[in-house]
Amino acid sequence: MKFPRGSVLTARQRSGIVLTALGVAGFSAKAIFAKLAYPWGVDPITLMTLRSAITVPILWFVFWFRADASRPLGRRGRVSMAWAGISGYYLSAWLDFYGLQTVTATLERLILFLYPCFVVLLAAALNRQRLAPATLLALGLAYGGVVVTLAAGGWDQVGGDWVGVSLVLAAAMIFATYYVIAGDLARRLSAVRFSAYVMTIAGAATLAHFLLQRPALELFQQPAPVYGFALGLGLVSTVLPILLIAEGLRRIDTSTSASINLLGPGLTVIMAYLILGERLEPLQWLGFAMVLTGVFSLGRRLGPPPETVPRAGPST
Repeated sequence: MKFPRGSVLTARQRSGIVLTALGVAGFSAKAIFAKLAYPWGVDPITLMTLRSAITVPILWFVFWFRADASRPLGRRGRVSMAWAGISGYYLSAWLDFYGLQTVTATLERLILFLYPCFVVLLAAALNRQRLAPATLLALGLAYGGVVVTLAAGGWDQVGGDWVGVSLVLAAAMIFATYYVIAGDLARRLSAVRFSAYVMTIAGAATLAHFLLQRPALELFQQPAPVYGFALGLGLVSTVLPILLIAEGLRRIDTSTSASINLLGPGLTVIMAYLILGERLEPLQWLGFAMVLTGVFSLGRRLGPPPETVPRAGPST
């Protein structure tokens, strides 16, 4: 965090840290809500559709009642926005939610947290740049940490399989493309407007997917707890984190916000232990620390995820 040594945080900065931390906690609870919902018989695409039905109207309601001085999107911007919605909150989310059926919330968060590594590799490939030794070391630590976490606990202990792990890994890769494409858009638009656009596009794709597989009436025939967990996904793990982190970024710098975002996996581990009874073996904590160390060195350069980055300017 870029606070001068010996400085005293202002009330505005302290509140920004608290708001950002609460937002990160909300994002970190996504896997918990999904794991709680699955035993009630809901499938991933139905759960995603219910989340979209809750999230999209709320975001548009907030958008219409807030001043928005964002710059208009051109044709290229609209195409990028379409891919951002499809890749970030539909395709990546679909793979992630399906992977969560067999992978523990702790392991899912750890694998998904590798997305900065894929961002670095994608950027290097697009720009035809060689990776610096320090970057290669960070990547090795992160990927090696996942291997150690899996090997140390055994498949029975982590509750996953090759299919589930592969799905979550693919979700992290696709989210990296979303990050690269959406980063510029997120800086040109307000956080609420960007999120409303992206979630609407993703919601339309999710609904189309659902209707191809299920009768529409199934959305209204789920057990009552499923609607509660879907509300948690939509409100606690999507809308509120977006608003909280956006407001936090108005009070603290981007580097500080990015550092706080790196607390996410740790918060997921704590919630998974308290709510789901998941736990890590001692050697798995070493793997967990390796992942955090590797991603920390990469993540500070990237900033927070695109859905939390408002455009630069007076509104920040």
